[in-house]
Amino acid sequence: MNQSTTAALSPFLHQLSAINRVRHLARECVRARDLRSGLALHARLLRLPTAPSLLFVFNHLVSLYAKCGRLNQARICFDKIPWPNAFSLNAMLAAYVNEGLVHRARQLFDETPQRDVVSWNTLIAGYARMGYESRALGLLATVIDAHETIDGFMISGAISACSSERQGKMVHALGVCLGLTVYVSVSNALITMYSGCGLLGDGIQVFGEMRERDEVSWNAMIVAYGQHKCGLKALGLFQEMVRVGVRIDMYTLASVLTCYSNLEDLNGGRHFHGLLIKSGFDSNCHVGSGLIDMYSKCGCVNDAYKVFDLIPCRDLVLWNTMIMGFALNQRPEEAIGVFRELLRVGFEPDDCTLVCILSACSDLSAPLQGRQRRSKSPKAEKQFHHCNQAEISILSPKYT
Repeated sequence: MNQSTTAALSPFLHQLSAINRVRHLARECVRARDLRSGLALHARLLRLPTAPSLLFVFNHLVSLYAKCGRLNQARICFDKIPWPNAFSLNAMLAAYVNEGLVHRARQLFDETPQRDVVSWNTLIAGYARMGYESRALGLLATVIDAHETIDGFMISGAISACSSERQGKMVHALGVCLGLTVYVSVSNALITMYSGCGLLGDGIQVFGEMRERDEVSWNAMIVAYGQHKCGLKALGLFQEMVRVGVRIDMYTLASVLTCYSNLEDLNGGRHFHGLLIKSGFDSNCHVGSGLIDMYSKCGCVNDAYKVFDLIPCRDLVLWNTMIMGFALNQRPEEAIGVFRELLRVGFEPDDCTLVCILSACSDLSAPLQGRQRRSKSPKAEKQFHHCNQAEISILSPKYT
């Protein structure tokens, strides 16, 4: 290469090097969810002329804003992309779906022609997650009519939307015809679906026919046995899982604890609790909720509270489980005490919390306690100010 050619190519090579650096920075920001650096990079880019070659950067910025909970900024960034591609659309669709705004995802989906199989999958999975089964299955029918690509993720999402035997078996048959039931994710979804429809035998058959299984497969089958009061079979499956060396996670352990709860097997539950302590999982919130539920259903609510008291970082599910534990054992005062502590440390009660505390209040001789708890329901907040001081004295000062 002569000197004149090198000089002519120098600006181009310099620009290419700069673009590669920007590409690397954008990817790192998304990987680390580094919003501050992403904002700085975005501000720097806005001072430059819009360049089609920087499309990938804006795509990554959409993903970054979405993952950091900045949905409005993600949409603004998406709208400023001159020629959005399928990646741009999918990043924005995933952002809406993750925030539960599946209707806005559908609106954007209908407005944007640059779709691929991931776009369809994201929307179907979003509908399924939000409980819009008819829309999820209707979208699958649209895919079939349009002769679009159907993959294992799409079938898995559609299966998770099925709430009846007829729907589930139709989608299952479609998966078989397309050869997609060989995918582990599809079989896992089938096990969960059949269990939810009351068809434990079909779920067992799917599990038995799987060529490959992951920990989700085993967990799904353990949960299915637990849901159908087959605790001994679930425990046997757990022992087999350990024997063959499948990775055990907190969801597996919580599922096994549910089996002990259903069996009301206190001795087995205590033994399993000892194994959890040795493995270090006893302080996990998800596992802790299972332990509290098990001890409460076995009538040992004091042991349940000891578990609760030893967990340093509690989530709302753990608080709700402890409140319900006291309610199940006809100890409403302690349930109300936990509820007050929940409010004091700054948690916002959800619908499950209200159900738990109302269950506890039903055991009180005075009906005022139940009325005051109902006043915390969003639908009753307008009537809250009508309660007199005696009725609301047990609530946290935050609400009085």
